[in-house]
Amino acid sequence: MYKRELTAIIIALFALGIISFSHAYLFYATMTLTLLVAAYELAPLIKSPFMPSVSILFLICASVYLLPVYESNRDIFLFVISISVITDSASYYFGKNLGSTKVFPETSPNKTLEGLIFGSLFSLITLYLVCFYHFFGINLIDSFENNIYLIPFLAILILGAVFGDFLESKAKRHANIKDSGNLLPGHGGLLDRLDSQLLVLPLFFIIFYFIK
Repeated sequence: MYKRELTAIIIALFALGIISFSHAYLFYATMTLTLLVAAYELAPLIKSPFMPSVSILFLICASVYLLPVYESNRDIFLFVISISVITDSASYYFGKNLGSTKVFPETSPNKTLEGLIFGSLFSLITLYLVCFYHFFGINLIDSFENNIYLIPFLAILILGAVFGDFLESKAKRHANIKDSGNLLPGHGGLLDRLDSQLLVLPLFFIIFYFIK
C-alpha cells in the first residue's frame, strides 16, 4: 500500500548515508554505478527525435566529469539534490489536491499547472529560508553581493528541475515507454528518479562557479 513511500524513505536514507558519511572512494564508486545504471536505462529511450534522449546522455556525461566537484562539496551537493526532491514532492501534493489544468497533457498527463505553480513557490520559499538561516550548515548568502539575487538563482534551479523531468518524460514518450525501468518499486527506474537531478546539479555548480 505504501510501496512508493517506503521506497522513497530507503532511497533517502541510503543517499544521506553515502553523501554524508562515506569515504571518497565509496562516494565515487556509488555515483559512478548510479550514472552507469542511468545510462543503461536511457539506451532504450534513444529514439527519433533524438533531442531529449541525447540531451539526457550529455547531462549524464557532465555529471561524470563533475564528480570531483560533487565529492568535494558534499553539503552543497545534498542541498542541490533537495531542490528537485522538494519541487517534485510539493508539485505532486498541490497538483493532487488543487490541480485541474493539464500543463503537459501528452508528455506528462498527471502534471497540472496549479501543481507546478504552487509547488515551485513552496520550494522557492523553503529553499530560501534554508539558505538565509544557514540550516544544515548551508551558507549561500555570502556568495551574493545582495542576497536578493539568491531568489532568481533558486528560481532558475527550480525551473531546471521541472524541465529535467519534462525532458525524460519526452524521451519516454518518443520511445512509447512508461518507466525507464522497474528497479525502484513504486517509482520505476533509477533514471526516473534522477531526471531532475541530472540537470539541476551541473546547472547549479556551473552558475555558482561564475558568481562566487
